[in-house]
Amino acid sequence: MPKLKINERSIAHLQHEIHELKVENSKAWAENQNLKSDIQLLNEIMNSVVNNESYWSEKAIESGILKRIKKFIK
Repeated sequence: MPKLKINERSIAHLQHEIHELKVENSKAWAENQNLKSDIQLLNEIMNSVVNNESYWSEKAIESGILKRIKKFIK
């Protein structure tokens, strides 16, 4: 049986592709982390605004919009 020769160009190409995928993966992970921190910040802001009823008009409180927002953010 003849021995198989390893195609070094194919291996180099695959290693390059793996490297590109690792870089792409790390960028996606970093973007995900940034989005998570943005969401957390927005949740904190929303909680502050909803819990302080002085921001809201009587009409908004009476119409029930404030209660619906409170349910939404929980």
